[in-house]
Amino acid sequence: MQRRKFLIGTGSTAIGASAIIGSGAFSRVEADRSLTVAAADDPDAYLGLVPLDTPNSNAYVELDANGHLEIDIATNENDGEGVNSNSITWFDGMFEICNQGTADADVYIEDIAGLGEDPGEVSFYTGTGAGDGDAGLDFIVGETESINIAVGTCEEIGVRVNSAEEQSDPVFDDDVTIIADSPDAGEPENGNG
Repeated sequence: MQRRKFLIGTGSTAIGASAIIGSGAFSRVEADRSLTVAAADDPDAYLGLVPLDTPNSNAYVELDANGHLEIDIATNENDGEGVNSNSITWFDGMFEICNQGTADADVYIEDIAGLGEDPGEVSFYTGTGAGDGDAGLDFIVGETESINIAVGTCEEIGVRVNSAEEQSDPVFDDDVTIIADSPDAGEPENGNG
């Protein structure tokens, strides 16, 4: 009987000491953790940029040596050298933007000089321009023109070129930035931060 009382007493003492030691704050902690970040070709990335199997995509879109999507409307395999001057040309079905991440994303093309709808400029759109012109197109240049792409879905993108009357220089020859903003990523489901 005495032994039992001793063990119970020792257990209580141990719990009490643990509570006293654990109640203080720490001054410093260093913890090593594993982190792996992989870079993927554009079609396989979280924001997938995928060439399509369409006549326009096959003629003008490819992946470069680094796996980055590249559009070249300056030449094609049939000896064409570009769009007509003083014209608007639509290239439907050039590529897809796919949301392969973990949250819905608002996607748009950064608005820089040379992009837009004025002569001598290039724009990007969803929808089909062939036969309808701009009717029914949603342009995605500039943050105010962003489109929402849900997780696991893709949006087909076309390119619209509006060339000036006398076009001797390239209509557009620069990099384009595609921005995907996931405003809800990382927020608690109840909305409290």
